[in-house]
Formats: sequence, C-alpha cells, structure tokens
Amino acid sequence: MRESIDAVPATTLPWTNPWKCTLAGILIRRPASPLLDAGPLGILDRFGALHLDGTQVGFDGEPHEWDRVTGVRTCSAIELLTNDALEREVDRIRHLLPPVPGRKKLMMYVAEHLTLVLYTALDQSEAALHREIVAEVRYRGPVPGARRVARPGLFAAALLSLRPDANEALIGEATRREIPVASR
Repeated sequence: MRESIDAVPATTLPWTNPWKCTLAGILIRRPASPLLDAGPLGILDRFGALHLDGTQVGFDGEPHEWDRVTGVRTCSAIELLTNDALEREVDRIRHLLPPVPGRKKLMMYVAEHLTLVLYTALDQSEAALHREIVAEVRYRGPVPGARRVARPGLFAAALLSLRPDANEALIGEATRREIPVASR
C-alpha cells in the first residue's frame, strides 16, 4: 500500500499543476488489482480524495476556493487515524453505493484497502504519528455570513500523514495567502 501512495507525484509550490490523490487512483495502482479502470470507482472520490492547487483545496470530492477559506486547523495524526474513523468511513461508503449486484464484493474490497491505508499510516514512527496534519479547513459558505468546516475523511487524513509534502503544501498555501493556521 505504501508503494502505491508513494508513487503519486509530489506536490510543489508554487503550483504548476493541480494535485489530486484519490482512493480510486490508489486502488488502481495496487498490484494485481481486480479493478481495470477508475471509472466506476470515481464515486469513491467523495470518500477518499485530497485536492490541492493554487485556486482550490478540498477533501473527498468537495473542493473549495482558496478565496473563501478563512482558517486552517491542525491536530496530531493519531487523533484522526482511529478504528472509529475507519468504521464511520465504511458506513458512509456503504450508504453511497446503490444496492446492485457486486456491491457486497466491492464493499469488502474497499473496506479491506481502507484498513490497509489506516494500518500503513499507523505503522509510522512515533514522531510521524504526532506530527500536526490539517484537520479542518474553515470557509465561507454560499450564504453571506454562513461559516462551514471541511474535514478530511480517513483516506485524506492518512494521506496527509503519509505524505508530509501534501500536508506542508496545504499549510504553505494557506500561509502564503495569510490565512490563519492554528492547532485545534
């Protein structure tokens, strides 16, 4: 699993291209993957994606304009990478997928690989697990005065932990834009 995650090109500042890493993209990269293309798996991006570039930031298929971001909160990776988070993520995916033939098999495959992602993230050094990663992106909603909070799902949190370059790029872009970054 780590090899598939590490195979994603590194993020760079200043932005030259949008950077996106998805659960579907990682599953396709896995050796001997029974999944031949990411088309049907694109629906999983709502539960496993990190999007970064010079105009937007987002988790799980919901990008937000940097111009609307009002703050970024961080916490230690170990706070976000829990078994409860894994169970919540699997439940969210189960409710997303329509009841069609093959759903149970796909759910088992995705749950197995989400578990691998979690264990890969937890199999880091103690220092890496206590590194601060982005836990919230606060932004202005479409209604004037409305404030919203975007939080990374399990895959995005694990990715921020396993790929410090992505975490640092997100925090770096917020800092460059003078958006407050604080620990929660």
